[in-house]
Amino acid sequence: MTGHDEIKKISLKTITWQALAVLILGLTSQPLSATDAGPTPGGHLLCENGTRSAEQKEQIPARLLTAISLRETGRWAGKQKRSLSWPWTVTVKGRGHYMASKGEAIAFVRRLQANNVRNIDVGCMQINLKYHPHAFTNLHAAFDPHHNTVYAAQFLTQLREDHGTWEQAVSYYHSNNARRGGAYRDSVYRLWNNQEAAHATATRVRAIRQAEQQAALLKQRQIAAAIRQKKAREKAAKRAAFDVYKAAYLKKWQAQRQARQNTKELRQKDRSGGRT
Repeated sequence: MTGHDEIKKISLKTITWQALAVLILGLTSQPLSATDAGPTPGGHLLCENGTRSAEQKEQIPARLLTAISLRETGRWAGKQKRSLSWPWTVTVKGRGHYMASKGEAIAFVRRLQANNVRNIDVGCMQINLKYHPHAFTNLHAAFDPHHNTVYAAQFLTQLREDHGTWEQAVSYYHSNNARRGGAYRDSVYRLWNNQEAAHATATRVRAIRQAEQQAALLKQRQIAAAIRQKKAREKAAKRAAFDVYKAAYLKKWQAQRQARQNTKELRQKDRSGGRT
């Protein structure tokens, strides 16, 4: 959000969460915590998480606020292999400064303010401290990705209500000047379209992978079923063979038993005949 143009201010009626008057940013000095002072692991993801949450809360088109954040503070993240916004960004006199931690960013802004510099953009969404003096209670809140993105989302939503479209809202987010605002809007929408394309590609890739996984799982299940069926057939064949063997054995045994019985009866007859 540029500090070179007069930016539309938000009334206290518009943003309910800042219902109470607050001190001008920077006059409230608080000690830095150990967390604020040190480098931020996963810092590249803080803005993206904040913008996505704020988009849902304020019903902003998906990834539009994220595109604005990328336009404001985006830089290449090697591990993620894509551009991501940086939460500890400070812009003064048109130059962006990417600080390593929240503590460094706060200290840098305090030094600027001590030298009477007021036109300063801060955080994920580059909220201008001069034109939005009541946006945050202090610098800690200003650099908090959640507070920074929520304020920007509410501001963008109000601009949309005032000017009718998201395109106009994006233009006025940067500047009241039609030329500068239009150029900014075009650059944001290019980033937005790139995100949409990347999202669509990622969705297709996920769908392909899911289909491949499902196909592999189905194949595994089919193989397992075929193995079970084969084992069942083999078991049935063994059972049938055993039944045939058992029947033949039983038949043979019965025949032998009958033969023995017949022989016994003949002997008994022979003995009886000899006595008479």
